[in-house]
Amino acid sequence: MSPVLTIDTATAADIEAILGLEETGFAPASRWIGRSWLGEIEGGHHFTPAARDDHGRVVGVAAFQLFADVADLNRIVVDPAHRGRGVGEALLRAGLDWAAGSGAERMLLEVEWANEPALALYRRLGFVEITYRRNYYGPDRDALVMERRLDPTGEGKR
Repeated sequence: MSPVLTIDTATAADIEAILGLEETGFAPASRWIGRSWLGEIEGGHHFTPAARDDHGRVVGVAAFQLFADVADLNRIVVDPAHRGRGVGEALLRAGLDWAAGSGAERMLLEVEWANEPALALYRRLGFVEITYRRNYYGPDRDALVMERRLDPTGEGKR
């Protein structure tokens, strides 16, 4: 049976839970701090969907930002116990809907070339590789830059 998830918008009250997810999802040098997440949550032209389990606990969160007609996926992190259960996909779909509804014509993201689970998700949802960034995540850890075209009316193209 799939977990019951609710997708809503993260708030400042979720910062501690989000920082706990950061500890499980990223190496210490790559983790965002509370101030970074607060900027995403409270910043203009940002969207920070949170996935909550049936007890209201944050089990995943993402950060999206809009620049003119381009939306960026800045971050996505899911609790290890909930990975592979559609949480990341639900967060990404919420971001795609937000971006299209906000008038974005495309979404961009960076992903480490060796992150196969993330690459599989992004490809399944229509992202294509457009370039790469050498050493983006550190020495010999390149990033693929991926893009997905959006329908700015918020309909179709999925």
